[in-house]
Amino acid sequence: MRKNNKILNTSTRVLCAATGVYYLYVFVSGTITPMRTMAPILMTGLIMAFLTRPLSERLPYKIVLALDLLLTALTIFVIGYLLSIEANMEVLWVQPTGITWFVGTAILVLILEATRRLIGWSLVIIVLVFILYGLYGNYAPGALWHGGLKWGTLIFTVSLSTEGIWGIPVRVIAQIVVIFMLFSAFLSVSGASDLFLNLAQSAFGRFRGGPAKMAVIASSLFGTISGSGVANVVATGTVTIPLMKNTGYPSHIAATVEALASTGGQIMPPIMGATAFVMAEFLGVSYWTIVKAAFLPALLYYISIFVFVDFEAGKLGLKGLSREEIPRMKPVLLKSGHVLLPLVLLVVALGVFDLSVATAALYSLAGLFVISFVNKSTWITPRKFYRALVEGIQSMSGVTVACGSAAILMGLVAATNLGMALSGILISISQGILPILLVLTAIAGLILGMGMTTTAVYIFLAILIAPAMEQMGVPPLAAHLFILYYGVLNLITPPFCLASFAAAGIAGAPPMKVGWTATFRGIILYIVPFMFVYDQALILQGSPLDVITAFVTSVIGVCGLVAAIEGYVFIGRAEAVLHRALLGIGGAAMIVPGFVTDLIGIVLLSVGVVVAYSKVKRERIAREALRQ
Repeated sequence: MRKNNKILNTSTRVLCAATGVYYLYVFVSGTITPMRTMAPILMTGLIMAFLTRPLSERLPYKIVLALDLLLTALTIFVIGYLLSIEANMEVLWVQPTGITWFVGTAILVLILEATRRLIGWSLVIIVLVFILYGLYGNYAPGALWHGGLKWGTLIFTVSLSTEGIWGIPVRVIAQIVVIFMLFSAFLSVSGASDLFLNLAQSAFGRFRGGPAKMAVIASSLFGTISGSGVANVVATGTVTIPLMKNTGYPSHIAATVEALASTGGQIMPPIMGATAFVMAEFLGVSYWTIVKAAFLPALLYYISIFVFVDFEAGKLGLKGLSREEIPRMKPVLLKSGHVLLPLVLLVVALGVFDLSVATAALYSLAGLFVISFVNKSTWITPRKFYRALVEGIQSMSGVTVACGSAAILMGLVAATNLGMALSGILISISQGILPILLVLTAIAGLILGMGMTTTAVYIFLAILIAPAMEQMGVPPLAAHLFILYYGVLNLITPPFCLASFAAAGIAGAPPMKVGWTATFRGIILYIVPFMFVYDQALILQGSPLDVITAFVTSVIGVCGLVAAIEGYVFIGRAEAVLHRALLGIGGAAMIVPGFVTDLIGIVLLSVGVVVAYSKVKRERIAREALRQ
């Protein structure tokens, strides 16, 4: 929000609330045309960018305000004009008028400027490079050559057609993500976030490292209604990080635990953020298919964090919270446990009754509103209703604008046939060797993630690299989940690790130290995507026996790797190089699919644990002898 401008700040909140009401009407009525569904959320995202992020801090305030208001007025005019010609858009472009040319160019410029303000220059520069490639592709070398697009063709493709701005990304935002973000916002104002925190504290607070385990559970639960790593850190970290520090965790470890736990929110079902909905549209499958496939890998990741915090607590000799500090489970559930029922309704509606995603979310939202009145503390009062509308739409401005830019990229890729050309180039560079292509994809995801949202990274890689992965035999679902993971990892990977930085700020720890610690301790998140590419049983592609075997061996392998990293196993320290080598190699062998590697892994892990236990026992006997 702008500083010291109450009128604009109030106006933006009212705009968000009005947009929220409009979309509630849209989802209830179900009679709105595609353009009238997409245009308002895009318009709101653009206006929020212009009114909440000033053009410049260096120019005089009045000049900046005037320019921002001019861009806002231009946005309203452009969207209004497009709505007025909706039925005849393609006909008008065959015989374009001056205003049609102007509007097509204006919406392109508006989206890029809004992207610059909300996302940064990186995505804008990528889009501009693609525009230049679209215009001057006849000068490109080799497989990248194409005939070059005329400006009119380019503008029509990216600004006025369903191959560009009005295509999959913005359509998914308008038709699916909006209702989920409103549902999440209403859950939050009804007290769900506090409930998750209290439940986690009640369940795990008494164990060693209880506050850290509480952070893992609370963040995973909050992630189901947030889908944003940084928002997750802020919402839960303000409580969990001080608790972890008070019980003995160093500040950088406390921040690391929260950053790792919060990052998993975008891969944790049932609500995984906007990217999962876009993925379902790309793959042409139901959202429930994505949810089922994503569950075991996400669970595996959270198990690794849980084991990490337990081993760290063991190394530090930490204890749990006292009984007085832990909320009792029964009162917590009696007070606000009923707000969990809409989440159960959502899962049942998707998985049992096979309802559409939007319909399931709408029913769950209606159920939440009704059931909130069971207890006065969870009532959705008019004030809370207004707040939920504002927060739900506000949280979407960045992803909406990013999807607009990503849609421009999609239109240019379709018009220039770049996707097929780049797939051939990548296969050639990797020499047809899948591990090389996967590593190249991972690197691309990490680099792009330095300046782009997860959704934008996913769309970019999905249209350019996923086809190459599929050509080399990777199932489409595994390929797209792989891309999703490496779009998320930028949240903890230096140098632009926003979740790590946010957690470091709360903990008062060095930001880069937290970033690198999170990268090292969260190594499983980097490995899991390779695991399900080579063993699709982890994404439920196989018989029940295959799925169970893959998951159990993977859990054992993950525990071994975490023990090697921490230099600790369940029974005590295992810091010697030999101990860590046995545990690390054994864990890695268990992760690699196959009976032989599993057998080798079990043997090495068993030897590692026995050797470590023998050393711990000898040291204990020696200490007792000294006492005597």
